[in-house]
Amino acid sequence: MPKVDSFTLSLRTDLKGNHVTLETAASLAKKSFRQFTRELRGETKQGLMPIETLAELKKEGVITENTVDQWFVNMRQKYRLKK
Repeated sequence: MPKVDSFTLSLRTDLKGNHVTLETAASLAKKSFRQFTRELRGETKQGLMPIETLAELKKEGVITENTVDQWFVNMRQKYRLKK
């Protein structure tokens, strides 16, 4: 079942809008496709996509600032941090 949260939806929208496949996004993030999809689904120790992967995608211009903001919102919610 696909993960449905604001960050994942925003990331998929950005990838679709830039005509970037998940395979291409994985190579831009310097990850294997399997590792990238696991991170996308949150199957990591943190339960979130690592900041390094997010930074690589932003550096390559694949995702928008809004998507990065959504990642931080999800992180704050997960760890119950104040803004």
